[in-house]
Amino acid sequence: MQQPVLPNRARVNPRTKNILGWSAVVIIALVGAVVALFMAGESVSEGHLEVGHLLQLAIILGVAALAIAVEKAGAAYALLGLWGILEFELAGAMILGFPLVAAGVLFFFGHPADRRRAYLVVAGVPVLAAVVVTVSGLLAR
Repeated sequence: MQQPVLPNRARVNPRTKNILGWSAVVIIALVGAVVALFMAGESVSEGHLEVGHLLQLAIILGVAALAIAVEKAGAAYALLGLWGILEFELAGAMILGFPLVAAGVLFFFGHPADRRRAYLVVAGVPVLAAVVVTVSGLLAR
């Protein structure tokens, strides 16, 4: 009796992998920008930097660097997002949890082709947002 032939593992088109990877990069850049906006806004209004927001931003950007460097490390984002959903209230889960789970799934199935630009987008958008809010807040005083 002949063995059944199993289909080959599904292969993702390289263009589709690139689109999925860049979608994850954009999501992470936006989440990082939101955290950076909160961090910069509170530091300008209260006069001191909150360590919690800085730590959140460092974790988000650190896991982003790992997910961009290693193709299947995007699952770490899904775990980080699940922790965010369970840890924070509804608003925090919507801002931090759900986008990170979506980015984790996108990073698992896709990967940006140009890693250097992905690093620049992930780190540059939050830094730019924080600088703009800080400068505008200081000028408004």
